[in-house]
Amino acid sequence: ILSNGVRVVLKSTAFQDSQVQFEGWRWGGVSQAVDADFVSASSAISIAAQSGVGTFDNVTLPKRLVGKEAYARLGIGPLSVTLSGGAATADLETMFELLWLNATAPRLDEAAYARFRANFADALKNRNAQPETAFYDTFNRLLWGDHFRTRPWTVETLQQMDLAKARTFVAEQTAHWTGATFVFVGDIDPVVFKPLIAQWIGALPTRSGVVPAYRDVGQRMAPGVHVETVSRGLAAKASAAIRIHGDFESTPRNRYALRSLTRVLQMRLREVLREEKGGTYSAGASVRLQHHPVQTYGVDINFSCEPARVQELTDATWRIIRDLKDAPVEAGYAQKVAAQQAREDELEKRDNGYWQGVLVSNLRRGETPEDLLTYWALHKTLTPAVIHDAAKRFLDLERYVQVTLLPAETSSTPE
Repeated sequence: ILSNGVRVVLKSTAFQDSQVQFEGWRWGGVSQAVDADFVSASSAISIAAQSGVGTFDNVTLPKRLVGKEAYARLGIGPLSVTLSGGAATADLETMFELLWLNATAPRLDEAAYARFRANFADALKNRNAQPETAFYDTFNRLLWGDHFRTRPWTVETLQQMDLAKARTFVAEQTAHWTGATFVFVGDIDPVVFKPLIAQWIGALPTRSGVVPAYRDVGQRMAPGVHVETVSRGLAAKASAAIRIHGDFESTPRNRYALRSLTRVLQMRLREVLREEKGGTYSAGASVRLQHHPVQTYGVDINFSCEPARVQELTDATWRIIRDLKDAPVEAGYAQKVAAQQAREDELEKRDNGYWQGVLVSNLRRGETPEDLLTYWALHKTLTPAVIHDAAKRFLDLERYVQVTLLPAETSSTPE
């Protein structure tokens, strides 16, 4: 903990010689913007990314960095403001200078704003021409219940964008770094690093008595079952998207069980939909976990196929889900998933990006390093019973969204 209260975590590795990367954050983000300023606030970081930083615009900055291997960027997400970057160890001073400029002197210039707005306007004019647009818009509407901040943007929405409001929002988000945490990973020599951290991060502005926080804007996945078919386009192709979701207690064991279940679900989808039925080239399952502002999970299933087969494959998908809920899978599935996880852990732990990701996630959840050790050991305990219990808990047949995209002339509707 530095004198200004900022926390810094160093993880020294020898995987990528002479390379360092970092990520830092504090709570806040677009959630702190009122709805009337949401369009400007959510656009602000994209404008900043095209503007350069400090007194350097996006033309002069690259020229100043010629011959240097260093970068840093500012990010503003829904719930936090972040800084990230990296460098060759020979260019650490430049990396810290860029970190400082992004943290204290972000730039949103009029030329970048005009370019961003013009490009966005062109994209919005053409977005409705794609059948996939209606597909994903419908999915999001059903999932989020038409929440103001999840509505699709239109040309009319763009008229609410205001450069002055965007500048004010970014200035507010970077005015102080109270309660921030920075994680540095890579070829770190503490003798070299500590003075640089004290000089640049230790000097970041903070405010006493301030507790950084995001604002809960009430965005929640909709309860109940929501099924809809979208008929758009002429291509002889159907797509299906399903999300099963619910509340979640984010512990290492729960995260591991849910992710392992999703692996098995993906195996079964590929075996049945692709190999047995030959109905699709791609069938996948993935999991989304949210820790803030509330803890939730979502299991996503996606596949595409010929329109005439979408009902058959949708029915097969739900049979796979019910089978996982009804009885434990064969032992071979658990063994295969555990073996994959063990190999992945071994390989991933040789990568700086992996260490940065797990350390940042661990700290943002407020967990301890021991929780990481617990998670990494769980592949030794995976059994069909663990997967079955996860299926019964998380594959909720009373809380999901299902959307199917069919060509305009197709009338059949999956149920």
